[in-house]
Amino acid sequence: MLCTCCAVHSNVRLWIFISSILLLVESGSCVPVVDLKSPPMGFMSWERFRCTTDCENHPNDCINEELFRSTAEALLDQGLAAVGYTQVSIDDCWSAGRDPVTHRLVPDPRRFPSGMKALGNFLHDRNLTFGIYTDAGSKTCGGYAGSMGYQELDAQTFADWGVDFVKVDGCYIYNNTTHHTIHADYEAAFTAMGRAFHKASRKMVMSCDWPCYTGRNESAKPFETMYHEAGCNTWRNFADIDNRWNNVHHTIRHWATHWKALQAIPDGSFNSADMLVVGDDRYSPVPGQTILTIDQARLQLTFWALITSPLFIGADVRNINPAYRDILLNKHVIAINQDESRKQASCLVGCHPRPHNATADDFQVWGKPMKGGHSHAVAFFNVGSNTVASSIQVDLPLDGIVARCVDLWSNDPEEDVCNSGQGGTTSDWDIRPVRPGVLRIRALQVATTSQRLVRVDYYCDQEGDHQVALC
Repeated sequence: MLCTCCAVHSNVRLWIFISSILLLVESGSCVPVVDLKSPPMGFMSWERFRCTTDCENHPNDCINEELFRSTAEALLDQGLAAVGYTQVSIDDCWSAGRDPVTHRLVPDPRRFPSGMKALGNFLHDRNLTFGIYTDAGSKTCGGYAGSMGYQELDAQTFADWGVDFVKVDGCYIYNNTTHHTIHADYEAAFTAMGRAFHKASRKMVMSCDWPCYTGRNESAKPFETMYHEAGCNTWRNFADIDNRWNNVHHTIRHWATHWKALQAIPDGSFNSADMLVVGDDRYSPVPGQTILTIDQARLQLTFWALITSPLFIGADVRNINPAYRDILLNKHVIAINQDESRKQASCLVGCHPRPHNATADDFQVWGKPMKGGHSHAVAFFNVGSNTVASSIQVDLPLDGIVARCVDLWSNDPEEDVCNSGQGGTTSDWDIRPVRPGVLRIRALQVATTSQRLVRVDYYCDQEGDHQVALC
């Protein structure tokens, strides 16, 4: 949803002041009510469908219950749920305001005639999870009713509907007088939401858009407070994603520039780079025609997997191009994202600090240890649109005896391309030991806006002088 700085009314400012005082006298932390073992995966409506509410003229793109029911069926029918995309999330523009008597949020009766509880039951009956959207401010970014002043009521309402995941945006928490972000305002508003989640009768994941409102300096963002006080499981760090390569590139360069600060988050929390635009046809002059190339789509999924970002499909999965659906179905790349270590990749090449606040290079190498050090994913990126194909290399310290190296985007992702670490050359790779304990991995002629991804697996069992089992 939009990270848009919006005006607030004077009563909102009064509420923030009162909340800040109350927070000072309350003791104890507010860690998330759900301990996420891996980043969430599923579908989220905003990127492709935005705030389309005219169902008469746009019946296939309207934010209504049929969109989410048919999307759920598509996730199941196309095998996407089977590999982990099990959440169906409604973004903004679903409500009709508040009931005048109970003050509970009410879904638009024209677009959600069966109600949200029925939709939640529909999803749960299919072993899918239910996500919804609100705002910590007085209104949502789309101008609908926000949760400020109704935090406990809204949290319990979502619990009554069977919601599993709530995306909490941050519009209308803005100082309209000074036009400057007031960090205390966000802390008060999101912490109030988190405390309400703790009081609700159902455990729900809380996804916060808080940090994307507080500038680009990741080292200045209060991640400890977001996790331990507001109880956020995951949070949006940067600008909205958009269905254009330049936008994806911008997000990657931001991550590459600030990767060390982005790693300094509490264990169990997850940074979010926003939705996947793989297979998205928004902005296309031809419905169903994608914007990103196959190479660019693979690059986005690879990068998001390495940085352990939530994987929310932003495309219309009911009509997605099969070639792009197959990208989303790559179980080997998904496994990197969902690895039990919950670790983020480190930048090995191309992200070193440089003078004059320069951003990262267009040629980058990222590495992520997996499964307790028994595998290592290494990705080589050529992200610059104006750069040429180039070979990119890194010297990888070994965590054990190499069993195999597998190219996770090849037609045969089980084929060993390094001869058990003894050395091997293919059309895409030159991998060989250069000294004891170091494997040089060279990705050959990586084309512009594309990537290569290799996973190095190690032996974990040994009988005498022989290794007998992969970890």
